[in-house]
Amino acid sequence: MIRLITIFALFLCSCSAEWHLTRAILKDPTIIETDTIRDTIITEGRSATDSVRLPKLKPCSLNVTIPIDTNGVRGQIYVQGEWIRYEVECPGDTLYRTVPVKKVIYRTKEEPFWANLERIIYALAVLVGLLLLARYLPEQK
Repeated sequence: MIRLITIFALFLCSCSAEWHLTRAILKDPTIIETDTIRDTIITEGRSATDSVRLPKLKPCSLNVTIPIDTNGVRGQIYVQGEWIRYEVECPGDTLYRTVPVKKVIYRTKEEPFWANLERIIYALAVLVGLLLLARYLPEQK
């Protein structure tokens, strides 16, 4: 009984699809093709405004505006007395990148008509053999 359970358990165990694919690639490396996919990343624009009070600075009547325009980031820094305020805006952007991807090429073979006919004939032969075997076996009482 234990042998039967062991044999049954072995039939239930199977290899993973990854293992089968790896073996197929080792046998025929032409089934893998490298393709490139173009990926698009869209970023949203952001803006920030803040102010800082520096009480250790001597208050003065000088007002200074410093413009910023670097790598698409625009803004201004305002210095008014002991206050420093900035407004910065980063506009949205669209980034494109190409990513190489390996893909499996599925080739289907067109089987000739007689290949299916062979299977049908074999199945019928097995069925007839089983029927003959069942008919001529002695009945057990």
